[in-house]
Amino acid sequence: MWYTEFYKSIRTKDLYLLYISKSQSLFFPKRIFETREDENWFRNEVFLKVKNR
Repeated sequence: MWYTEFYKSIRTKDLYLLYISKSQSLFFPKRIFETREDENWFRNEVFLKVKNR
């Protein structure tokens, strides 16, 4: 699965962070989602599937 490539996930007030390694991450500001449904999809299908190690 593609999401197993992520090391860790963190959600803050304003963004989602997906870590590729201990020192590299991808960030997704919450403002990029046009609707609440878009953000819910991302959270359920991407963010929550990352197993924090």
